[in-house]
Amino acid sequence: MLSFRSLAAIVTVALLGALPAVAYGQLNIVCSASADLCKILAEEFQKETGIKAFLGNTGGRDALATIAEQKGQPQSDVWLGGTAEAHYRAGKFNLVEEYASPTLAEIQPWAKKVAEQSKSQSVGIYARVLGIGCNTALATQKKLAPPVCWKDLAKPGYAGEVRISDPGQSRATYLAIAAMSQLFGEDQAFQTLKAMYQAPLSDKKGRAKGDAKATFPKGGDTKAALPKGVTTPGGAKVGAKGSAGNAAASDGAAGAQPVGKAIAGIGFIGDIVGEAERGAPVKAVAPCEGTIYEVGAVSIVKGARNLDNAKKFVDWTLGAKAQALIVKASRAYPANSAVASSPLAPTFSEIKFIDYDIAKYEKSQMRRKLIDRWNAEIGASAQ
Repeated sequence: MLSFRSLAAIVTVALLGALPAVAYGQLNIVCSASADLCKILAEEFQKETGIKAFLGNTGGRDALATIAEQKGQPQSDVWLGGTAEAHYRAGKFNLVEEYASPTLAEIQPWAKKVAEQSKSQSVGIYARVLGIGCNTALATQKKLAPPVCWKDLAKPGYAGEVRISDPGQSRATYLAIAAMSQLFGEDQAFQTLKAMYQAPLSDKKGRAKGDAKATFPKGGDTKAALPKGVTTPGGAKVGAKGSAGNAAASDGAAGAQPVGKAIAGIGFIGDIVGEAERGAPVKAVAPCEGTIYEVGAVSIVKGARNLDNAKKFVDWTLGAKAQALIVKASRAYPANSAVASSPLAPTFSEIKFIDYDIAKYEKSQMRRKLIDRWNAEIGASAQ
């Protein structure tokens, strides 16, 4: 789920001195989550365990490609963040290890389902929900009722005043197009989007650059061929460029502003809550017609050279302390049943979710079709 801020190519959480690829008390993490979340989890894991945690970033669409390129000679031990679908794909091509954590009994059904469907190759660690953010002060000023449904955003007063990012750069926007297309039909969805659309400033002044590949101490990129047929989280071919590939990007950065100075905006609820926590008069809403959530996962890389430490990290990320850190850093919904989500977020169990047609809307052809239609019918107004 929203514009995504790229991480630095390498964020070294441990000491900067050169270390061998295999060392007692070392862990190499490739991370597809936000900068803040990756950093705090690596730092706290190192602090609690004494295991030196090296954190590399690929920015979601390259994580699977990087792991695939390094098959047989992995430089990373664990893959943190990114959609469960991307982790499933890694499992399909034997890129991740099987590991059933003893902490599975503590987690939510949606997180446990990832472990069940992947045959213990991955597990859910947080969920992100697509929603609406409303600037309540501005809505009151303009005498508008706060939106509770997708179609409220196209009503008089809101029409033309809803901030929506480029779906070629924003996972959240692509999911919004897919959700509305499934709910209302594609033509009606685009009519609704046209009525509500306001281009965010970032769309008008340029788009973010691609992310760099991850590297770790004492390692370089390998040149091994990718397994035939491996695709990125959104369905585009590994290494593909362009808006369709970018839409499959990683979890995005804490600090994104789906609403900003607009009356309303579309984004992940965690990012909307982040605006509210920073003092903006913004409220997060789960649309009445139904919405989508996606699960962020963690997996151990096949052939991990620090396997025991990787297992410890997976166990730790599912524990209550790490889960509370996830809520603090990303405002996502936690996998651990004992940990509460942000009080500013809608209660997960009370949200209406649609049965999202992943098989249809996560195919690269459909993604390209919807993004091309956006560019032709709506995005041109941002130029």
